[in-house]
Amino acid sequence: MANQSIIPEISHFITSYDPQGKSTFLAAPNPPLVQQSNDFLRVDYIYSTVASPNGPVLTDMDDYRKNEDVRREHPYVMFPLAGGSAAMVASFAPNPDGKDGFMHRSQTLDYVFIIDGELELTLDSGEKRIMKPGDVCVQRASQHSWKNLSKTEFARFGAVTLGIEGAKLNEMIFPEAV
Repeated sequence: MANQSIIPEISHFITSYDPQGKSTFLAAPNPPLVQQSNDFLRVDYIYSTVASPNGPVLTDMDDYRKNEDVRREHPYVMFPLAGGSAAMVASFAPNPDGKDGFMHRSQTLDYVFIIDGELELTLDSGEKRIMKPGDVCVQRASQHSWKNLSKTEFARFGAVTLGIEGAKLNEMIFPEAV
């Protein structure tokens, strides 16, 4: 497991409204750890919704209950079916050897927000961008990889993924070997 002082845990908060219409906080234990591999990547599940004709259903706490069900099951929804959504946080340990990330894509429209550190986003075309805190990328089902550019500091992004036509639950698509 990665050193928690290198990749700090995250907290999250969920809000709603009470019967009188006043905003309130709901129970939101620390998000479950989805993946931690090779001491370099940590992925935390935040929240997800399922597809419905009119968008997420907030009445009667339907979305919250479904999210609680997902939190108790595996796998967590990271890449949703068409019309669904998911939120996650990916944290990258320091990269003293400058290792590249792995190329992949999903059938999702992703809104990615850089929170900490500097990450290099590489596309399969060879194009690259360096992203810093406050930068945003909209990924339209593109083949890509992420790389932490720091040898000494962790880097982190938050993402909201929306399932597009043809999406399969939690499917990651890897390029074919040439």
